[in-house]
Amino acid sequence: MQQDPKEQAPDVSKKTFCGGLLEDIRIGDPTEESTANQGEDQPAMCMITEKELGDHLAILGKKYFDLVWYSRSDPDHPGLSEAHRARIISAQNRIEATYPKEIDALCSETDNWECGFNNGMMAGVRFVLTAMDYGLELAEDEFPFLDT
Repeated sequence: MQQDPKEQAPDVSKKTFCGGLLEDIRIGDPTEESTANQGEDQPAMCMITEKELGDHLAILGKKYFDLVWYSRSDPDHPGLSEAHRARIISAQNRIEATYPKEIDALCSETDNWECGFNNGMMAGVRFVLTAMDYGLELAEDEFPFLDT
């Protein structure tokens, strides 16, 4: 007797992204460990689900959005209302408290390396998230998407 097709859920936990574009990333049951290409001193590689990867990329996307916004924000910009200025300062304080090491590096730099890194990470994370959610064509059309 065959099982009702409605009861057969597809196994999306091992799905590859973008038709195999990211096939080297191991996606699957996070409780499974791979021992391939593993030396004695190396821990086993843990596989992650597509949802876990997407969730982690979303966290990174928020982080780098905040850092890029921080470097672009200016509460002393002419023409801002006091209420707008106060919201900018409040957001800057939140970002400084959340990412103290990154803000120290950003504020102490003598060149634009940290700023460029943060912009590149934001663009790269957005590219992967867009490709995962909407397809590679849209991701390529929008890359690099650096709006804050």
